[in-house]
This record gives sequence, structure tokens and C-alpha cells, in this order.
Amino acid sequence: MQPTEIERIARTLLRNYALPFQNDALSPEQTDHCTVAFSDAISGVIVRVGVWCNAKVSPYHVRESLNRGLHVSE
Repeated sequence: MQPTEIERIARTLLRNYALPFQNDALSPEQTDHCTVAFSDAISGVIVRVGVWCNAKVSPYHVRESLNRGLHVSE
């Protein structure tokens, strides 16, 4: 999965759930694993969520990993 796709999923998640976060950065930690950093719009606290970002991962799995990392429930 391309980094731009992961960033798009993260932005969509924040918008759909009206979360008070800003998407700060996406950084590859190691092969097939990335970290998405969010900053709290109110307090400025940084929250980092690890996701798999290889060719086998689906957008659904990225979204669910971000949901778990940000403690969002449907």
C-alpha cells in the first residue's frame, strides 16, 4: 500500500468521526510497517499509531488499525 493511500485513509477517518486530531506525518519504521502520527488539535499531544503498509494489506485493515490506535468505535 502506498503512503499516499494511508494518508488518505487517515484523513478520511478523522473527517468521518469528527476527531479533534490533525494528521501530522507518516513515516516508515521498518520494512512493511509505518507509523502515522496525529496531533491533538486542542492539547497538541502527539499520538502515534503503527500500521502495516505492505502490498498485501487492504485499506480495510489500515482503517481498522487506525481505529484501534485512536480508540474509535463504530
